[in-house]
Amino acid sequence: MTRKAKTKPNESKTTNPKLTAYERTRARQTGASIEQLRAEQRDTERTMKLKSEGEDKAS
Repeated sequence: MTRKAKTKPNESKTTNPKLTAYERTRARQTGASIEQLRAEQRDTERTMKLKSEGEDKAS
């Protein structure tokens, strides 16, 4: 009997294209497309990561 490997949280985004409730709500409220919202989210995550790396180097 084989066990199914658990998916890591970051893998679920790539393997599961189904929209989250948050994405549906944001798209409805802003009138933006889901692709736009996902691109904004990626950009935000990238800038947050760069900021945190910069703070780590400064300290």
